Amino acid sequence: MENFKRQLTIHVVITVVLVGALTAGLIVAGKRINSSTTEIQGLRQELVTRWSSLFMLADLLTSYNARAEQGLTVLKRVIPQRDALLNLGRDIRSLAVKSNIEQTYTFISESPADTGSLGYVTFQLALTGSYDDLRSYIQSLDTFMYLSRFDAVQFDRSTSKSSATVKGRVFFQ
Repeated sequence: MENFKRQLTIHVVITVVLVGALTAGLIVAGKRINSSTTEIQGLRQELVTRWSSLFMLADLLTSYNARAEQGLTVLKRVIPQRDALLNLGRDIRSLAVKSNIEQTYTFISESPADTGSLGYVTFQLALTGSYDDLRSYIQSLDTFMYLSRFDAVQFDRSTSKSSATVKGRVFFQ
C-alpha cells in the first residue's frame, strides 16, 4: 500500500506539474495572442486608412487629369500654332491704327516650342502718340488675341508727343 501511495503521489505531482506547465503555457500563449491581436487590429486599421487614402488619391488624380485635359484643350484653342503668327506684325499694326498710334514693329528672335514648353516670338515696338493713347494701346495689347508677355515697357514724355518702347513675347505651340 505504501508503494501504491508513493506511485499515486508521483502521478499526482506529475499531473499537477503538467497541468501547471500547460496552464502557464496557455497563459503565455494567451498574452501573446492578445498582443498579436492588438497589433493585427492596429495594422488592419492602418491598412484601411492607407487603402482609403489610396482611393482618395486615385480620385484626386482622376479629377486633376480631367481638369488638366480641359485646361489643355482651352490652351490649345487660345495659343496659336506657329504658322498663325505670320501676320503678327500686321495684327499689331492694325491695333495701333485703331488706337491712333504710330508704331514700328521689329521682329527680334524666335524660340521654338518643344515638349513641355511653349515657343515664342520676341518683338519690339517703337510707339509714338499721346500718353493716354499709348497707355490705352498697351492695355489693349495685354488683352490682344495672342498670349503675350511684356519684358520691358519704357515711356518718354519729354516732347509734345509721348513715345514708348515695348519689348515682349508672343507664345505659340
